[in-house]
Amino acid sequence: MAPNIVVLTEPKYSIVLLSIIEHFEPRAQVRFLFTAEELDDYFARPAEISRFLAFFTPVVVPAAVLERIGSPAYNFHPGPPAYPGRYPVAFALYDGVRRFGTTAHVMTAQVDSGPIVAVAEFDVEDGADLDWLNARTYKAALKLFMHLCPRLLRTAEPLPTSTIRWSGRRSTRATLRAMCEIPPDIAPDELERRLRAFCLVAPEPFRLTLHGRRFRLVPEG
Repeated sequence: MAPNIVVLTEPKYSIVLLSIIEHFEPRAQVRFLFTAEELDDYFARPAEISRFLAFFTPVVVPAAVLERIGSPAYNFHPGPPAYPGRYPVAFALYDGVRRFGTTAHVMTAQVDSGPIVAVAEFDVEDGADLDWLNARTYKAALKLFMHLCPRLLRTAEPLPTSTIRWSGRRSTRATLRAMCEIPPDIAPDELERRLRAFCLVAPEPFRLTLHGRRFRLVPEG
């Protein structure tokens, strides 16, 4: 019987993921979901699922959905275990990390906390910017996806887990918003770090409160 694979991701990743899946299992029936609404609609009806995967998605899968899936579901997180939560690439860039990577783990009700299956890491070069780090993280995730794909597609059994554990503070939208609040006395090097890491991912403009008034900041250059 052809396996029924459901993948929660973003549209820009779907073609490459489909190519990898069909390379290892040409008979696979693959359904892509891109939004929380599509996820809810899909599981509002009875569904036979061989494997549920998530890849670089901001959508949080509810505990009720994970329970319905039956077999273990796996997520490919765009960061190593030291960077759970949202915007891991941006926070790593802010921290000036020398190594980064991506994590495959069992999906649980609490985001980025399930047992870790594998981690793919790489060195971060001097002067790396957000685009550089995003591209290498995606490349590492694809390698990890290809490595695990045969076992993910050909059996519903749980994958072996590693002894690696999650660590570090889980970042959230609120964490990012806090970094985009610019104090009037911010040091020049701290301002540069924030602009370099968060300018392209911030959901709203940087803000400054001065003498009781709020200002939106639009960086130039």
